[in-house]
Amino acid sequence: MELGDKIKSARVQKGITQKELADKTGLTERTIQRIENHEVNPSVYSLKKISIILEIDFSTENLHVMKQRNQIIYTLYFALFLLALCLPFRGNENGVHWLWADITLIPLTLISISLASIGFYIYKKTKQEINNY
Repeated sequence: MELGDKIKSARVQKGITQKELADKTGLTERTIQRIENHEVNPSVYSLKKISIILEIDFSTENLHVMKQRNQIIYTLYFALFLLALCLPFRGNENGVHWLWADITLIPLTLISISLASIGFYIYKKTKQEINNY
């Protein structure tokens, strides 16, 4: 059973309408509809709000949502890290044109390394969140 089906089943079992669930969670009715119809996966925040109202533990689904949400971010930061490693070695058979490198490659490398570092920090923090959940 998919997450949307579990939420719908719990909501119906409690005798709560989508509108009532939306009002109690602070989400929109359309958001509840989209979650139950498998159009979107709820955010961690939304899933926690729904689980409180429906009194159901969605911890397994919550972890899945957190991992799925961050998978794209990790991939992006890893790509930026690889870009940061490759940029300083860019050149041609005559060597690197230092004017070009001074203007573009060095700042781009520094930006890429900075973003990758931030990405790894977020990765570690999220991993701790998941472990503490």
